[in-house]
Amino acid sequence: MRILILSDSLSAPSGWATYATNLRTGLQECGHEVTIYSPENPGVFPRLPAPLRLMTFPLRALFLSWRIGAILKNNSPEIVHITAEPYSLLTMLWPGTVLQRTVITFHGSYGVRLLQGKLSGWLLKITLRRIQACIAVSNYTKKRMTEELKRSGSTRLAQRFSEISHVIFNSVVPAKQNGPEERRLQMEKNILLIGPVKPRKGVLEAVEACALYQHDYGTPFVLRIIGTAQASDYMERIKRRIADLHLEKNVRLEGVLSQAQLDQAYRSADLLLLPALTTETTFEGFGLVFVEAAGYGVPSIGPDDGGAREAIEEGISGYSVAPHDPKAIAERMHWVLDEHRISPATCRTWAEGFIIKAMTGALSSLYENMKGHHAIAPLK
Repeated sequence: MRILILSDSLSAPSGWATYATNLRTGLQECGHEVTIYSPENPGVFPRLPAPLRLMTFPLRALFLSWRIGAILKNNSPEIVHITAEPYSLLTMLWPGTVLQRTVITFHGSYGVRLLQGKLSGWLLKITLRRIQACIAVSNYTKKRMTEELKRSGSTRLAQRFSEISHVIFNSVVPAKQNGPEERRLQMEKNILLIGPVKPRKGVLEAVEACALYQHDYGTPFVLRIIGTAQASDYMERIKRRIADLHLEKNVRLEGVLSQAQLDQAYRSADLLLLPALTTETTFEGFGLVFVEAAGYGVPSIGPDDGGAREAIEEGISGYSVAPHDPKAIAERMHWVLDEHRISPATCRTWAEGFIIKAMTGALSSLYENMKGHHAIAPLK
């Protein structure tokens, strides 16, 4: 099957890029012919803006939609899969024959934010009335998208979205196992927080919990914050709080690491700590990083709300805790780091359920159905 994937830049350190890369790998292993259309690889299409730029200036989508639609009409792949939500705005002027073979993956917050925008919400709703299938990376993401459509007054469209949305979890590349249990011999516990330094990732909440863990249990540790770390008021708040809590020697802001460096970070880690926040506009749609950590035998502590609860098996691969409860987080840290209540083996077993083959197998079946006679009539 010939499949065209619309993706964010594959070289960008983002969940969109990881998803698209894993999707391409899995589909090619299934024997499909896959082409990537991204800002860095336009091919025969016009150059794409970055997804967030298109989201900020949705009017640009109208002209691009017409140009891309014309090309797809004349040389259409059998399936078009949009893997970054803002690119769904590009479909408004596509021919119906193309839209019938188009799939959009909704990961989390950005799908809801598109619906909350006046122009972007209008454009996305036009698309949702016409396409035949969507992917939600968690039951929570599907629920939030459906709720937002209802909240905006589109009750019938919310029902249709629920009908055409298929929950297919994200996948991970299995980690090579080379004795990660050796990290238990370290006196200093190695804690990772992986994600951009933004309020929604719960970085301040993680720092507060680490301070309480140090006070209550006294175990030496280092918290490595790995991810995009741009200058901002939030960054300054984090630095001030680290100083106030006398954690300068314990907390490291390391920025973005290469894949090889990230692999090594996982191998030396004792815990992944990411108490991400859920608000009206932001949430963890799934939290692939929790499954990635489990693949290395590393337990996680994540939030008790959002799609992250579907990426962590309670007491098996980690714990889900209220992000604003530092005492509860510190207690779970003690369970993992000092009492070793969760073993590397159970973490890896949990991660085995999220291999790329499982995701692409489910998608291949969906693609085949879309090519057949299982279409749902567009909503008038």
